[in-house]
Amino acid sequence: MATNLDAHCARCATDIVALSGASRDKELENRLNNALGVLQEDGFFAFYLYLKYRKLDQPPQDVWAVLAGLLQDESVGAPLGAGEYDRSVVEMTGDLQKLLLAKQLTERSLVYARYGIRSLPGG
Repeated sequence: MATNLDAHCARCATDIVALSGASRDKELENRLNNALGVLQEDGFFAFYLYLKYRKLDQPPQDVWAVLAGLLQDESVGAPLGAGEYDRSVVEMTGDLQKLLLAKQLTERSLVYARYGIRSLPGG
C-alpha cells in the first residue's frame, strides 16, 4: 500500500500553524514565507541555516522540530537521519534521492502552513 505523502505534509503544516496560536501571527507568516523562498532558491541546507538564524529552531516557534519529525518518519522514507541535526542534514545532502524527498516534503508542508496561518483570524 502506497503512503499518501500529502496527508503527512498536511499534518505537519497543521502542527506548524498551531505554533501561531489561536490568531494569525504575521511575524511567523513572514518568516515562513522567507524560509520557503530560501528553500526554493538556495536549497535545503541554506533553508536549514536560515531557520537557525531566524531562531525558528527554538521554542516557542520551533518550526524545525515539527519538520524534522516529518523528515525522520519511517512512513515517508525518513530522508533525515536521527542524531545531531547539523550532521544529519549534511549527511542527507549527500544522497540526492533523500535530499529531493526532504525538499519536496518541506516545501509542501510550508505552503500548506502559509495558507493555514493566513486562514486564522486577526493579525
